[in-house]
Amino acid sequence: MLTRFRLEREALANRAEMNQDELDSVLARLKPGEPLRANNQTLSQALPKGIDRLTLRRVIDALADAPDSLTAMQMARTMGASRSTARRYLEFLVAEQAVSAELGYGDVGRPERRYRLLETAHKWLESL
Repeated sequence: MLTRFRLEREALANRAEMNQDELDSVLARLKPGEPLRANNQTLSQALPKGIDRLTLRRVIDALADAPDSLTAMQMARTMGASRSTARRYLEFLVAEQAVSAELGYGDVGRPERRYRLLETAHKWLESL
């Protein structure tokens, strides 16, 4: 606790201004078992604001179990969340290159984005 307090205080004292991301990383609270880094660095493998580790695992597991690609609506039903929550997690995984997004064209209406877990995702998943 004292080490964390000292690191936070030093980081805040050395900066006259900082953006929200910098402030969030300085004031990030540790989960049990996660070490602090010295020299005011952020937590290793910190997830962005709005992305929960347990929910992310749920999304990854659903994609791994799916026989085919899933839409955000299908993911929402599978995980018991809203479509916007499912899409936020899916798009985060696309940005991390753990999931691919492709357009699926139906009979009528707009195309749907369909998500599939990539083979290269295993390396990324191990870092969680």
